[in-house]
Amino acid sequence: MNPNIDLDARFDPVVAWHNPNPEFMAGLVEGAVNVMSEPWFSRDHYRSDSNQHWRAGCPHAELAAAEFEWLQLLTHPEIWVYPGETIRTEMWRDGNVVSFRSTVAARGVTVLNNGRAEIR
Repeated sequence: MNPNIDLDARFDPVVAWHNPNPEFMAGLVEGAVNVMSEPWFSRDHYRSDSNQHWRAGCPHAELAAAEFEWLQLLTHPEIWVYPGETIRTEMWRDGNVVSFRSTVAARGVTVLNNGRAEIR
């Protein structure tokens, strides 16, 4: 994978890498914001649940203890449900905060709750 990309005018010029190569993960992307670079990204404030395994450790205890000043959280609700189930994600905005939750309506199960993103 290399950092050469074609920006599509239909979308905001924001880039987030999937399984990034450390050589260019936080590098400058001409014409776009790379959210894997400062000030949007810090390894100390990043958690991902890739393949039902929390990279850098499960954040539950740290979140409950309010130990994060801020956290960039990448979740994959689809890996926490059964094959063939449909996930419904609801989002609502209050000023610069977007809240969200994901559910499997057929089972009445919430797979992601109290999601919150701050728009800067």
